[in-house]
Amino acid sequence: MDWHNDLFLEDLRQNVKRGLHDIARQGYAPGGFPPVGYKAERIVIGTKRNGEPRTVARWVPDPETAPRVRLAWEMRARGASYAEIHQATHIFGAINSYAAMFRNRTYLGYRKCGDLEIPNAHEPLITQELWDAVQKPLHERPERETLWPEHLPHPRQKHSSFLLSGIARCFYCGAAMAGSHSNVGRRPHTWPYYLCGRKKRQGYKSCQGRMIGARRVEDAVLQAVLNRVLTPAFIEELVEEVNTCLSVDSVDLDLRIEQTRQQLRDIERSIENLLDLAEAFGSAAAAERLLEREAERKRLQQELHNLEANHVQSRIEVSPEIVLAIIADTRDGLTGEDIEARRTLLRKFVDKVEMGNEGGRLWYTFPLTEMLPDATRLWLMPPRGFEAL
Repeated sequence: MDWHNDLFLEDLRQNVKRGLHDIARQGYAPGGFPPVGYKAERIVIGTKRNGEPRTVARWVPDPETAPRVRLAWEMRARGASYAEIHQATHIFGAINSYAAMFRNRTYLGYRKCGDLEIPNAHEPLITQELWDAVQKPLHERPERETLWPEHLPHPRQKHSSFLLSGIARCFYCGAAMAGSHSNVGRRPHTWPYYLCGRKKRQGYKSCQGRMIGARRVEDAVLQAVLNRVLTPAFIEELVEEVNTCLSVDSVDLDLRIEQTRQQLRDIERSIENLLDLAEAFGSAAAAERLLEREAERKRLQQELHNLEANHVQSRIEVSPEIVLAIIADTRDGLTGEDIEARRTLLRKFVDKVEMGNEGGRLWYTFPLTEMLPDATRLWLMPPRGFEAL
């Protein structure tokens, strides 16, 4: 009897599943509530065995909320934040609810029923182009308790009010520093500070770092960049150091060029001998060898071209006028009012900032390609310390 009951339940499950899939394939909702922007419309598709009408739900655009949903997708495609979208549309009661909406394929006209996904099941509210534009900047989140990948920009960094967001690191554990505000002591204005992200997530004992005043450390970093990095003397020293390193590599480059030229001369002689052999005897084997040698000659010619091009760029020459122009533009940008533009510009010259209770360390970099568009991309990141923060 138990076996028979289990078999009956399994047959019932399969029949119900098949019936729900059939309803979904006909363009009707197999159950559940429609997402915001749609409303359920009841229609009659037949009669039951007892003569009562059989009704199903069909999702149709809601005239009240559908325009606001379309506006939200268009704003998100243009790069608007959830807060800006919420202020303009008020679709949900909480800002965090918008993240799920922008990943819901229902707005493309898809109907989800278990493991079945049906296209064109109802009228879409957005186009495929709009969907792709919204999904493009999204990234898969890493697993919990793992550091955010360095090659992916964190969503909170773009609209952060902290200048060092994304480049500030804890001096003791290496975790990213999180910016926040405090109003302890009933200050007239909130006090912005940086705190180790691991300590913020895992508790007081997870790291020995303490709160660090944001304005003080940001001023120290800006002064280090403006007074140590963005100076003509520093750039001249940097270029001279790069030229010294390149001069050591140029010796090996000259040797490789000479070896490649010798190999090319040997191939040329081999091709001439094979041509003489083919003309004298018409050998098919000689013709096959000739094709191989010609392919080898083409490869060596390309390799020699690349080596000679690198040899031409083995010495960097920077115009003083270009240096002064870049310094002036960068200084103006770093002292501007747009925090996002300042942060983007600062990241060109600062790789990371390690913050501690008694001091810190600034790791800087320098984009030489902005002065030399045709040169090989070179980045130097020697450590430079700054005074106690």
